[in-house]
Amino acid sequence: MRGYKNLFCLIFLFLATSGWSQQLFRFVQPEGMKYRILSTVNEDVLINSQFSHHSQITNKVSVCITDSRQDENGRTGRIEARFYLTEQFEFNKQQYSVLNKSYLSNFSRSSTGYYSDDNIAFMPVVRNVPVFPDRAVQEGESWVSRSYEVHDFSGSPFQISTPYRFPVMVNYTYLGKEIRDNKVLDKISINYSVFHTDRKMYPASRIYPRRITGRSDQTLLWDNEKGLPHSYTEIFQLVIQLSDGNEFEYTGTAEAVVLESAALNSMALKKEIEKDLQDTDTEYSLIEKKEGLSLVLNNIGFYPDSSEILPGEDAKLEAIARILNKVPDRDIMVIGHTALAGTREDRYVLSVSRASFVADFLISNGVRSADRVIIEGRGATEPVADNATPEGRKANRRVEILILEN
Repeated sequence: MRGYKNLFCLIFLFLATSGWSQQLFRFVQPEGMKYRILSTVNEDVLINSQFSHHSQITNKVSVCITDSRQDENGRTGRIEARFYLTEQFEFNKQQYSVLNKSYLSNFSRSSTGYYSDDNIAFMPVVRNVPVFPDRAVQEGESWVSRSYEVHDFSGSPFQISTPYRFPVMVNYTYLGKEIRDNKVLDKISINYSVFHTDRKMYPASRIYPRRITGRSDQTLLWDNEKGLPHSYTEIFQLVIQLSDGNEFEYTGTAEAVVLESAALNSMALKKEIEKDLQDTDTEYSLIEKKEGLSLVLNNIGFYPDSSEILPGEDAKLEAIARILNKVPDRDIMVIGHTALAGTREDRYVLSVSRASFVADFLISNGVRSADRVIIEGRGATEPVADNATPEGRKANRRVEILILEN
C-alpha cells in the first residue's frame, strides 16, 4: 500500500512538471499602469523582385492604462498609446534614430487580449495578438483566434486616408517555462499566414493593394506575474501586389521588449530646471506637454545654414547636460528648427543636422546612450519670430529637448 502511494505521488509530480501542467493567461490592466515598448525591425525591401534597400526601424511606444473595469475574465483596460517610429540617420559617424512618424492611439483591450474602439487608429499594426482562451491551457496545447493587421497606406503611392485592415487566423502553442533575466516566463509560439485579396471598388486612377500575402512566425515570452509580455522575436515576410502591376516585398526580423516606466513629475522637474538655469545666460522656455516636459533653447546660436554652433555656446549645452543627468531614466527627443531659408527639403535636412549636433554633444558627454535619444527635424514649420529680420531668423534657429513622460 505504501509503495502504491509513493507511485501515485511520483505520477502526480511528473504530471505537474511535464506537459500536463496548466497555466491561466490574462492581461493585468490596473488604472494608471504605465510601461514602454522598445522594438527594432531589420528588413530588406524588394521592388519587382529586385533588391531596393535595407531598413533598420526603431519603434518606441509609451503605454498608459487610463481606465480599467471588470469584465467576465478579468479587467478590460482603456489604453492610450503613443508610437514613435524612427529610422537610422548617420551624423559624425554615429547612428541616430530620426523620427519618421508618430501616432496617438486610444482603444480598449479585454483581459484575454481582444481590442475594441480602434477603427480610426493606424497603430498598432497587429491587433488581437496575443489572445488567450478563457480557461487555463496545458503545456503543448494549441489554440486559434481571429485577428487582423492594420497598415498606414496614406502615403505614396496609395493615398488611402483610412487605416487599411485585413483579417488573419493566428495559431498559438504554449511551449512551457523559460528563465530569462532571472524570471520564470511562459513561452508561446505565434504564427499566421496572410492571404488577402482586395475586392473593394476604387476609382480607375487609384493605386491600391490588389493582393497581400505573407507570413509571421513569433516567439512570445510572457510575464504572468505582471500580466504583460516580457519580449518577443519575429521572422516575417509581406508581399504587396499593386493594381498597377508593381510588387513590393518586405522580409526581415523584429524583436521587442517591455520596460517599466515610472510617472514623470513635470512640476517638480520644471522648478528644478528653473533653479539650475537662473544663473546662466540661457534663454529658454518650459512647456508641459502630454508626451513630456519640453525645454526649448531659444538662444543656442548656430551659424546660418549650418549645424555648427557659434563660439561660446558649449556652456549652454553643458548646463542642459547637468539637468538631464538628474533624470537619467528618461528618454529624450531632440527637435531642430530653422529659419525660412532655402528649400523645404534643405530646411528639413538642416533641422535634423542641428538636432543631431545637440544629441551628439549629449551622447559624447555620457548624458544618454544613442538608443535613448530620438531626433526630429521640423524645418521652418514652427517659427517663433519674424523671418523677415535677422533677429527673427536667429530666434528661429533653435533646438527643443523633450523629456519624455513614458
